[in-house]
This record gives sequence, structure tokens and C-alpha cells, in this order.
Amino acid sequence: MICYCDGGSSGNPGTAAIGYVAYNDKDNNRLVATHGELVGQRTNNVAEYMAILKALCFMQAQDSRGVIYSDSNIAIQQINKEIECKDEKLIQMREAIYRTIKDYKMTVGFRYTARENNKKADSIVNAILKEYRPN
Repeated sequence: MICYCDGGSSGNPGTAAIGYVAYNDKDNNRLVATHGELVGQRTNNVAEYMAILKALCFMQAQDSRGVIYSDSNIAIQQINKEIECKDEKLIQMREAIYRTIKDYKMTVGFRYTARENNKKADSIVNAILKEYRPN
């Protein structure tokens, strides 16, 4: 399974949303699911982590393995332990990601993708934020 995910906030912190798009093949031809939700007042980075964790939980529920893509290079590098993560909230979320992988014996990779390759997940997030943006 291939999941593209995104998280964003209107303000930082601000009203935040997450979304993902899941495919059942490497060529992104077989759409399995889309998901988006409002997640309250969050920073952009927390929203990105929440989107990654939500996509991971979806893959786990499908008893699937694969790759999760995000256009947040910093989140991917932190999850892959390529760079240090100093924010306690993000460290806790990263640990939740690791626990999920370990508990369910999942095989999953986390990779960065350019924003132009993540348009569908990004559009889910932006549609939610547009709907809930304060006047």
C-alpha cells in the first residue's frame, strides 16, 4: 500500500486538519481510501505527524505494508532518525509511530515527496481548513 499524507494549520498553532490518500499499487492507479479530518488547535508539525500516524493506523487496519509519503521533509527525517527531534510532543508522537509498527509487526517505510506529488492529500487538508477558517 502507498499512502500520501498531509497536515496543516491555519496559523501556527491554529485550526489544523489532516488527510491521506491510500493506493493499493505503486503506480497510484487503484485508490483504496481517502480521509480528512479537523484535529483542533495544532502546529503544522504536529498536524503532519498526526497525518502520518493516521495513515499508519489505516495501513495497520488493512493488515498492509508499504510506504507512507509526506511533503514534510523535517517530519520524515525525524521519524527516520536522520535528524534530531527536540520537541517533546513530536517525540511522543514518533514513539507512538514506532510502537504501532512494533506491536503490529508492520513493514513500513517513511519517505519524503515533493509537494507537487502530494496534491490530493494537500487538497483534502486545504478543503477542510477553508470550510472551518474563521471569518
